[in-house]
Amino acid sequence: MIINIPTNSLITKQEAAEILELSDSGVSFLARRGDLPEVRFSKRRVLYDLESVENLAEKRQTSNII
Repeated sequence: MIINIPTNSLITKQEAAEILELSDSGVSFLARRGDLPEVRFSKRRVLYDLESVENLAEKRQTSNII
C-alpha cells in the first residue's frame, strides 16, 4: 500500500518509544499487532507517523485513566 506522508512528520522508533513511554521493543510489538502503522524503508530503517503515534499515546492515556 502506498500512502503519501510528508517526511517531516516521520519519527524514529526511539522517538515513538519516548512519546508512548514504552521501550523500542514495545513499539515494535504495537506495529506487529497492527496498532501502529510503520513506514519501512529497509529491514532496519523503520519510521512512524508522528500523528499516529500521538493519537495512540492519547488513546493509551485515556484507557489507563478509566
